Amino acid sequence: MEGAVTRPLRDLGIMRREIPDVLAGATAAPYGLQGPVNCGDIAAEIARLDAALGPDLDAEHVKPGGAAGEMLFDAFQGALDIPFRGLVRRVSGAESRDRARAAAVLAGMVRRAWLKGVAYDAACVAPTPVP
Repeated sequence: MEGAVTRPLRDLGIMRREIPDVLAGATAAPYGLQGPVNCGDIAAEIARLDAALGPDLDAEHVKPGGAAGEMLFDAFQGALDIPFRGLVRRVSGAESRDRARAAAVLAGMVRRAWLKGVAYDAACVAPTPVP
C-alpha cells in the first residue's frame, strides 16, 4: 500500500527512489569480475543483490496476497492517480527515472544469475537463497 500512496509524489518528482549502488554497478558491468574467482566475494555480491532485488526465483518463499488482494490494491492505487498522469510523469522526469531504475533492476537480475553460474562453474558452495 505504501507504494500506492507515494506514487503521486514520485510522479510529480517530489519523492525520488534512488538506484542502489549494487544495481548501478551491475548496470555498468553486468559480466565483470575483479581478478580471479573468489567464492566469498561472489557470495557477498549475490547477498547484496538479493538485498536490493528481493529473493531470486530459486528461493523458497510464499507469495503474498491473492487475486482479491491484488484487485483491492489496484482499486486503491487507481483512486490516488493524478489527472494526466502520463504527461505529468514525462514533464517531471519521473518516466525517465523509472526507465533507468527498471534497466538497473534488470541488470541486477542478470548479474545475479551470471554470478550464480560463475560460482557453480568454480565449484563454490551454492549461496543459500533468502526466504
